[in-house]
Amino acid sequence: MINSEVTRYVESKGWKSKIKGKEIKIEICPIGGCNNYHFYMQGSDGAFFCHKCGASGSLWKLKKELGDLPPVVKYGDADAKRKPPVINVEQQMDARRGNRAATEFLQARGFTEETLDHFRVGYSESGGTGGVTLHFMDEKVNPVNSKWRGITEKNFRLVPDCPKPLFNGHAIDKTRPVIITEGEFDAMSFFQLGFDNVCSLPNGARSLDAVTVLDCKEIPKIIIATDNDEAGDRAAENIAALISRPCSRLKFPDGIKDGNDALLAGMNGEDIQRLIDAAESMRRGDIADSAEIHDRLVASLGNISPAIKTGWKYFDLLLGGMRPGELTTVSADTGIGKTSWAANLIYQIIKQNYPGLIVTAEDSPEQFYSKLCSIHTGLCFETLHDENLRDNPQYLFTKNNFQDCRNYFSNRDVYYWNGRGSLSGDQVSNLIRYCGLAYDVRLAVVDNLHHFISASNIEQERHAIEQFTRGLARCAIETGVHILLVCHPTKETGITGRVHMNYLKGSASIKQDSHNIITLYRNREHFQTETEAWIQKCRSASAREGKVIFSFNEFNQRYECTNKTSLTNETED
Repeated sequence: MINSEVTRYVESKGWKSKIKGKEIKIEICPIGGCNNYHFYMQGSDGAFFCHKCGASGSLWKLKKELGDLPPVVKYGDADAKRKPPVINVEQQMDARRGNRAATEFLQARGFTEETLDHFRVGYSESGGTGGVTLHFMDEKVNPVNSKWRGITEKNFRLVPDCPKPLFNGHAIDKTRPVIITEGEFDAMSFFQLGFDNVCSLPNGARSLDAVTVLDCKEIPKIIIATDNDEAGDRAAENIAALISRPCSRLKFPDGIKDGNDALLAGMNGEDIQRLIDAAESMRRGDIADSAEIHDRLVASLGNISPAIKTGWKYFDLLLGGMRPGELTTVSADTGIGKTSWAANLIYQIIKQNYPGLIVTAEDSPEQFYSKLCSIHTGLCFETLHDENLRDNPQYLFTKNNFQDCRNYFSNRDVYYWNGRGSLSGDQVSNLIRYCGLAYDVRLAVVDNLHHFISASNIEQERHAIEQFTRGLARCAIETGVHILLVCHPTKETGITGRVHMNYLKGSASIKQDSHNIITLYRNREHFQTETEAWIQKCRSASAREGKVIFSFNEFNQRYECTNKTSLTNETED
């Protein structure tokens, strides 16, 4: 389906275009000027890719490149459409003093007239219903927003499309410890109990971004006094993660939910001070001490996922299997069979009922699937549609075989990236993260690195490869998915014709970020079927560098692991 936003943008630019399936083809690339309809846009979201110059990205990126994004308007700018709300604070305060229902409601909350006047609490009606008004001020003590709170029902309403700063944030003394609460009444209660350096979130636990104004080095400490419930605990943890200043969590006694409950329960300033003194120091969520690391390690020892054995006995003896959370890079000269070897490897994994993911920009999903069909049946898929290959009936692939493949693979959890064009490194990592969570994918094949890289010069290419491989390595560690990355060598092979680690494009970053590096070699000039798989790097102590010999059948694309191995690395010319 073609998104109307995408078509409107194309029409607004006056580009000559054609619709092909789910894509829009543009005659002239707006980035590189390439003609003949090499520029493709996804109809669903506008993501683009030029098959001539390699330009790619999202619709937002395209608009940015062409200067079509609307200007960013900051609140308060002269050109801003939204003006500060017109709030007559004094008039609303007078209305509150003269309204019996508002007075009784606030007195029932325990507030004195002094507290109400200090916070400029007012009264107004909305749709015939009365409510108190709580005002949010800027540094010049001008109202920038107002919250209406119903008296008879607990309804809240902020002025839309206006700033949402901290309540009482304008009055904070940043040289003293700051108390932050979840609600305005809680902040007012702390003030009434003698703690004036207090503020509250503008919209409860859902509005944490406002606290970033407190992330300044002058503030010695922040006491988080959010509600005594699960939502309040989560809010406290998130606040501590957002702020680099030392934070402590004030916990109310059982039966007391928040600051206003404490006021109504008869607690005094000394009681609150004891709670502050007993507040537990909060550590940022991304910081842990040795005891926490030790306890987590103990808890995880029984749940560590073992390496998945490939079923290639002698290969597994060297590499130790496909360990969770590792990045393995495989490379070989063009035509040696990198993709076929990767297809054989993932077939070995999925036939054990482990979910797999295939992200290929080198072949289409259909081409990769046809390789899996050949590997599974031991027949040549190409004979299904190419009569010239039917001379050898031993490898004849029939429609019945095709149906058998459908039955087999539909009962296995193997997934394919089904998009078009190209993906950025972040998009590939996010795809793997999603499939790891949604489908419990254990192995992901990414083929081929250089089809996902777009650069106009050597330095840009080096940087792009570094970002891509580093992102994949981080993704593997975070998700526990083993990622197999296929890549091309950049240099001519040596006298032996073998690929070395230093021959890989972007070899410095690939060597640094990959947990394992495997290179393949087969002497094609002498029509050899033996393929050498060299494990040139393995970071795990349970793996060893060395060589394993595979036999390769070009008809059915199968790699069979032989018992020929070597522990010496003989790849140098």
